[in-house]
Formats: sequence, structure tokens, C-alpha cells
Amino acid sequence: MKQTLLITSLVISCCFYGQNSHAIRYFNRGVKNDGSKNYKRAIDDYSKAIKVDPKFVYAFYARGLAKYNLKDYQGAMADYSKTIELNPKFENAYYGRGLAKYELKDYQGAIADYSKTIELNPKFAKAYNNRGYLKNYLKDYRGAIEDYTKALKNDPKFDYAYNNRGQAKYNLKDYKGALADYTKAIGINPTNADTFYNRGNMKRELKDKKGACKDWKKALELGNKDAEENLNKYCK
Repeated sequence: MKQTLLITSLVISCCFYGQNSHAIRYFNRGVKNDGSKNYKRAIDDYSKAIKVDPKFVYAFYARGLAKYNLKDYQGAMADYSKTIELNPKFENAYYGRGLAKYELKDYQGAIADYSKTIELNPKFAKAYNNRGYLKNYLKDYRGAIEDYTKALKNDPKFDYAYNNRGQAKYNLKDYKGALADYTKAIGINPTNADTFYNRGNMKRELKDKKGACKDWKKALELGNKDAEENLNKYCK
């Protein structure tokens, strides 16, 4: 079974009233480099903006994003922490720091940051999804289901949350509930290979061999390599 932890870049959009004009120019160039995936250049630009204005909160945040994209998770976490120091209500910085902590295997720390994100913005669906993902990993399946359900309340078309909730229900042996969630996820996004793979596994548990093989075949067509093993094992 496969779950999805949602890793997304967050668009920076702000009007910088009263900000140093030189710092803004460096920052804007950094954003442009970021958009072109020139993360090292972006980091250099954000660093120059920070040197001009050591309290340029968005430059710290953006530099954290760029470092995260380069897999410098310690560096990203440090920049997100500085962002939070300058603006304790910067919800996206807590979310980003949660992602970095996850990569560093600080799961409880990540849960705490997602919880703070949710405290600041109770409608932040991705934070609920990611907190649920970690709860599931830590075998708090009911807590995970609760978080996925809250994510879906805030974003009813969040296919990843349906897929992930299906996994948590599977872990509780609620096979029919899991099947319903996978089917709902596929209805929203029929191009997610992992969901077809998961539903195929679920159908096998329910003794629907034909349905399972059909889903695994679709999963393989969409790029899920694990499905090939199941096709060879169960569908010959």
C-alpha cells in the first residue's frame, strides 16, 4: 500500500511596503531563479537580500524553500526557524519546517509544526494531510483518519487525502471503507497510479481477482512499477 505525503512549493506573493529597494531587487531576482529551478543562484540572491536587510522575513522563507529543494534540510529548517522568529504567525514557515523535520526523521517535531500551522489556519488542508500521514506511520490510524477527514472537509476534491485515508482504513481492516475512499480518489484524479495500485490490493483482499488485476494493469500503465509484480503473481 502506498500513501502520499504532500510536498509542495508555496508561491510567494506580497507587497513589500517600506522594504529596502536593493533588497527587493535581489529578492525578485531570487524568485525568478527559483522559478527556473536555479536554486543555488536563488539562494545567493536571497542571501544578498538578507545582507542588505537582516529582517527581510520573506527572503528567509524563500531561501528555506530553495534549500529544501536542494535537499539541504538542516539549512531549510534554520531559515524557516528564522522566519518564525521574525514573524511567529507565518503559517507557511511552520508547514515548511514540518516538511524539513520529516526528512530529518524528526516525526514528532514535524507533527508539532503541522499542528501549529493548523492552529494558525484551521483550513490548511495539506497540513492536516501531512499530519495524518505521520500519525498513520506511527500507527495512530484513528488519529490519521480524523486528520484526513478534516483535510477533506476543507478541500472535498483532495484526492491524496482520500487515498491516504483509504490506507489508514486498510490498516484498521475496514476494507470496504478503504475501497470506497480509493474509488473516490480515482473519481477525482484518474491519473494517480498509486491509487489504482492500492485499490487493486484492496480488491484482492475482498477476493475480487478480476477487479484487482484490472486496477494493477491500469496502475502499471500509469507508471507504478510495483503493480507488475502483482500482475505476474496473481493474474497469470
